[in-house]
Amino acid sequence: YGYSTRLLDLTSNILVALYFATDKDPEEEGEIVVLDIPNDQIKYDDSDVVSILSAISLRKSDFSIDQNDSIEEFNKKKDITRLIHDIRGDKPGFLAEIDPT
Repeated sequence: YGYSTRLLDLTSNILVALYFATDKDPEEEGEIVVLDIPNDQIKYDDSDVVSILSAISLRKSDFSIDQNDSIEEFNKKKDITRLIHDIRGDKPGFLAEIDPT
């Protein structure tokens, strides 16, 4: 939006990054870091994975996940049912099943 910042700017357009890295003072060095992330690894704000991770971040520090359980056993645990309840507060259509992996 044209505002200068000392913070990290993110863009999906390399030309925009190049412009802002070289825009102001020609004596000052800018830096561009390109992260090539496979499309199937990108998670958007409305994805279920992001909802699960966001809800986990609000749990107490003693919250743990055992990935050795089956999906059915995993989803019957008290901590996981609470987690699903929290997720459904933001996403009512969220299915009541989380894959532990």
